[in-house]
Amino acid sequence: MKPFELESFCKVVAEQSGLAKTGHAILRALTELARAGQAPEAAVEGILLILEEGEGRRPDESTFRQRLKRANDELAKTDALFRLETRDGKVRAIPSKKWDIHWKTVTIGDTLDRSQEQESRIDPAFLAAPRAVQSELQVFFSYGSLNDGQQQIQDAFFTDLKAELAGPPERWRHLPRIKLWRDKAGIDRSAGGQSQMDEACRQSFLILMMLSTKYFQSDYCIREAGFFMDDQGTNKDGKRAWACV
Repeated sequence: MKPFELESFCKVVAEQSGLAKTGHAILRALTELARAGQAPEAAVEGILLILEEGEGRRPDESTFRQRLKRANDELAKTDALFRLETRDGKVRAIPSKKWDIHWKTVTIGDTLDRSQEQESRIDPAFLAAPRAVQSELQVFFSYGSLNDGQQQIQDAFFTDLKAELAGPPERWRHLPRIKLWRDKAGIDRSAGGQSQMDEACRQSFLILMMLSTKYFQSDYCIREAGFFMDDQGTNKDGKRAWACV
């Protein structure tokens, strides 16, 4: 799972809603100390001192644990991008499953934004014939089949990511829609499967490679990756490859 970088964590906390006053107080203290320490964590003692300054009295250990638990319960109810964990005298922000999906959605949007910016630069060779703007871009979901429990995780990730891409943040709604392609849903069973897989790879600008112990043992996965990368692992022209671990 993608860990938090400090700025990402601070932005997520600033946008978090649905917490009681005591929960917000913990998050504000954690953010203040995290910025000072340059990491999304802080000593419990430091948080208690800030709470004492703001509230006029210092919470005891039992009260602090209860407040932290209540904050985590509220975060879970709001489907937050993180939870709080206490270990070795520190409170840490731990990314949730939703954060991993959110980060990949944001990264896809940023990549698309950069691609659009590069394509919009004026090149004399293109002045004579303007090109149509694409309304949809395709991302190829590449994976190796796993056992039932692990495969359920891959399936759930695909479903959640597809839902996130269907409703992008406001800042990317001017960009082409992202279609997530996968063999289970994209193949016409009445026609040749391999030719359809190859065509889907050609039409996709990005491949998400769900790396696992089975991925590099699969001839299909290696073939799919070959549409996007050369033998040295470099992106081919007009293609991008991302590994999801």
